Amino acid sequence: MFRHISIALLLILSSGLFAQKRDSVKAPRIIREFTLSADYSEEINQPFDTVFSLFNRFKIADKYSPVNASLGNYGLPFYQISFFDRITDPDKFLYSSYYPLMYVPDKAAFMDTQVPFTELVWSFAGPRETSEQTFRVRHTQNVNRFFNFGLIYDIVYSLGQYDFQRADNKNFTFFSSYKGDKYKLYFAAGLNNIISFENGGVTDNNQLNQPRTRDVPVRLGALDKAKSTLKNRNLLLVQRYTFSSNPVSKSDSVPKKRSGFFGLSGTFSHIFMIESNKRTYSDAYPGSGFYDTAFISRSVTLNAKDFTFDSLYSRSIKNTVRFDFTTDETRKFRLGGGVGIRNEIFRYSQIIPTHDTTHLSDTAVWNRSNNALVGRLFINICNKFRWISTG
Repeated sequence: MFRHISIALLLILSSGLFAQKRDSVKAPRIIREFTLSADYSEEINQPFDTVFSLFNRFKIADKYSPVNASLGNYGLPFYQISFFDRITDPDKFLYSSYYPLMYVPDKAAFMDTQVPFTELVWSFAGPRETSEQTFRVRHTQNVNRFFNFGLIYDIVYSLGQYDFQRADNKNFTFFSSYKGDKYKLYFAAGLNNIISFENGGVTDNNQLNQPRTRDVPVRLGALDKAKSTLKNRNLLLVQRYTFSSNPVSKSDSVPKKRSGFFGLSGTFSHIFMIESNKRTYSDAYPGSGFYDTAFISRSVTLNAKDFTFDSLYSRSIKNTVRFDFTTDETRKFRLGGGVGIRNEIFRYSQIIPTHDTTHLSDTAVWNRSNNALVGRLFINICNKFRWISTG
């Protein structure tokens, strides 16, 4: 009996020692996800979790801000109840109510993985006549330890709680990154297509007590086929070249303090962004009485009926050249900053009505350009204190 107990104790002790030895070795990171800072000058790590924690929260909008006001179903325009989460950037005025669902340059995310990674997410909720469906596929892989590429395709399809309120959103992005010792490149392109059908709202608020939401009468019906469409196209290209006073050898995995003035290093960056947005509204039956006046009405000879159409368009091109410097990241005291210049070119257009009987509408165009000086300065003391100033 004593012999059996001794053998059991030896097995337990040996397994415990083996576990301690393995725990002391840091496991390699298989998948890393990161974004770029607001000025695109540095990487910001993002937590990456593939477990099924809160898997029922499939709405991306709720992850951006926990409480939102919407028109009744997912995929339609909405805004954040929290004032601090709202989108106030004037350049986003055409898609601020869809921003969390879209893939745009300032939200570009990149990955670095040691093994190919594919994720499929599908959800279906609600009765068939008012159901909401989402589908998302993401794939990324590394060609080598420097070069990564990936793509994401998102679909939101919702029939709506009320009549003629369908949402049909299809968003796609392709991203890639190359991270060498001195040269780094980040590329992201987005295609966002969002369609929201319009029902004009409820005719009488007293009808909202109906047990079935589809029985509540709305102002625009099947003849109108009214809908709003948003098409966004964007591209981001960031190139960075870094020179250091004492570069670390590729074969040396142990970080060492750089020589020179606090191990100073500098980075030249070129940031290119182009983005176009087109927002349209159409109604196939403008004479229904919903509009006081149909300013832009077009006649369709084949069906002998009129329809109304309106649109807004914006395009921006931004080029930034900057230089950033920083002291050795391994030191307790770290100083850094940067300065650059940005050129911006904007183009806006919209449809306007005319008095010409042959051409009932025309397009008005505005072109604008800006030059801006940008910069920042920061100080880090250990991991306890940091201040940063940008302008």
